[in-house]
Amino acid sequence: MESMDASTVQANYENTQPLGTVQLSSDSFTTVVRMASAEVSNENKTHTFWPIMDLDTNTTYQIKVTTGVQDVAGNAMEREHYSYFTTQ
Repeated sequence: MESMDASTVQANYENTQPLGTVQLSSDSFTTVVRMASAEVSNENKTHTFWPIMDLDTNTTYQIKVTTGVQDVAGNAMEREHYSYFTTQ
C-alpha cells in the first residue's frame, strides 16, 4: 500500500455541498456531512475524519473516495471507491 499525498485527501469543512475527494452522505451525495477535522497517520496511509456534528442514528451513510486522491508518486485512483455503514 502506497502512502497517499495528503494534500489530495480533502473533505468539505465549510458547508454541505458535495465537494472534496472524500465525502460522507446519507442522501446519495445530494449533500454531504460537513467535517470538523482530520488526522493523518501511519505514514500517510490512514486518514481519519470527524464530522462537525453527531451522525443521525439508524441511518445508512455512504463514503465516497474520488479519483482526485493520489499517492505520493502522483498516481490517481483508477475509479471512485464507495463504502457503506449504518449507525445505531
